[in-house]
Amino acid sequence: MLLRREGTFYSRLEHGNYKVLADSSGFKVHWPTGVKAYPSARQTIIAIVNGVETPTPGCRDPKITFDRYFKTRINNVKTRPSFDIATIISDSSLSVKKPTKVEVISSPCISIEDNTELGIDLSVYHLDVRRLFYAGFSKRARGMGYDPEDVLQEVYKGILVRNNGKCPHDPRKSSLGHYVHMVSSCILSNFNRKHSRIRNNEWLGTRNEEGEEVDFALSKDLVCHPDQFSSAFVSSFSEGLSKTLDSDPRLRNFDNESIRFVIDLMASGYKKSEIMEKTGISQSSLSKIMRVIRHTSKELYDR
Repeated sequence: MLLRREGTFYSRLEHGNYKVLADSSGFKVHWPTGVKAYPSARQTIIAIVNGVETPTPGCRDPKITFDRYFKTRINNVKTRPSFDIATIISDSSLSVKKPTKVEVISSPCISIEDNTELGIDLSVYHLDVRRLFYAGFSKRARGMGYDPEDVLQEVYKGILVRNNGKCPHDPRKSSLGHYVHMVSSCILSNFNRKHSRIRNNEWLGTRNEEGEEVDFALSKDLVCHPDQFSSAFVSSFSEGLSKTLDSDPRLRNFDNESIRFVIDLMASGYKKSEIMEKTGISQSSLSKIMRVIRHTSKELYDR
């Protein structure tokens, strides 16, 4: 049943902003060509939305009420109670009272309106939440490649956050099952989005000689010779590297003993800051020496 409200209204701007008069006899729309009367609010709205004075069976019906179209909000209008001012002034019961102390309860909270308990007490309903989650989302979580138990813990966490947040469970608005279903759907979507972002950004492989992406475990970079990391191999390689760098023009401003000492420290695994403390070389000079050592050692190893 359509609600009818008397008065003067105007159609929305996208529909021409025409004047509409509503009374007990019907509705009248002031079109540019003249005034047209309609027997019902539905016919009036169909004519206004389609921009025609006489609606035809092919016209679109927006299926909204007169009050919703004109935003009168008749359902939200509350009648204010009337009082006799003389009675109020003479009423001795209207005295100023000291406000009582209000105890704040963190979780679950209590509605101020009618003392309705809001939120879900997981110490009581954790098994119900678990059953609802497994019934509705365990198969979906497994299909995404996740352990349902991991997602369930996130659901518990989400419910606890909502208990102290802006949208705790209100039994006056929804059932426990509907609320848990809504929270579980939101949590699973966020869980999948988070892990998808990690999978898309992490690099798990490398490229072979043909430029194809392969697993790093299958790369030749992991192949090492039996004596590659032996002390004899490291000492012989360091000695050959020192002889090569003795005649390197890029290090002509540094003495050979300092360069050999830096090579030995790098081969022993010392960090740049530790090498600076042991050698006393400045940061810029040490950076240049270590850069040349790395470049030359790579060329020698590739040979």
